[in-house]
Amino acid sequence: MFIPLFADVFESLGAPLNVAKPTKDSSVAIFLLGAVGLIAADGAKIASASRIICVDLNAS
Repeated sequence: MFIPLFADVFESLGAPLNVAKPTKDSSVAIFLLGAVGLIAADGAKIASASRIICVDLNAS
């Protein structure tokens, strides 16, 4: 049960860190802020992106 959860966490962190590779001058946009999107936002923060823009369809 925990393996899929951890796989999603590592893949979500890996996308901004290893694929996008933002720098301190980069802006990152993340669409849909479920669990995976929020982890991707944390990955962008760890990568020191200067601006992180989060867009979600649900207003709450």
